Amino acid sequence: MTGLRIFSAGSTMEKQADSLDDPKTFKAWETCEALGIPVVTQLRREGLYMLYTLIRRFSNVKIIVDHLMHAPRGEQPPYERCAFLFELAKYPNVHFKLSTNNFREAPPETFIPKLLQEIPANRIAWGSNYPASKGTLKEMVDEAKAALSRLPQKDQEWIFAKTAQSLYPALAD
Repeated sequence: MTGLRIFSAGSTMEKQADSLDDPKTFKAWETCEALGIPVVTQLRREGLYMLYTLIRRFSNVKIIVDHLMHAPRGEQPPYERCAFLFELAKYPNVHFKLSTNNFREAPPETFIPKLLQEIPANRIAWGSNYPASKGTLKEMVDEAKAALSRLPQKDQEWIFAKTAQSLYPALAD
């Protein structure tokens, strides 16, 4: 096992579950900490209070925020309503998954530069969201490459590969 994903909200769950930081789950978190297993969390903004509990309690667990918590859905520059997401960057154990959904929720030509201004590329990993998102995997890869094409090559390398390899060392092999 190289990772754990906790799904506490999303397209198949109408509301944010209130059990993300349930003490009954702490043994699993402790195990991930002991084994160096990263944990991906899919949650909504309403679940932030629980995420903060986990970030602080398990500061040695690499926590990956899935789909950027769907920021910037419907947002326009200067992306003030995304401040809650950018605030998470101050915690070194928090990483972020940028997905196809995010490119479709705001103009990448304005959102991506803001994202990289707030969160370093070495803490952002791209994920397709295939097959849940509409389109073929190739179409999603092409869409991501186009959305990130204005970034420096070094940032693109981190987002498309190196961040994931740092989170999941088996990928580097």
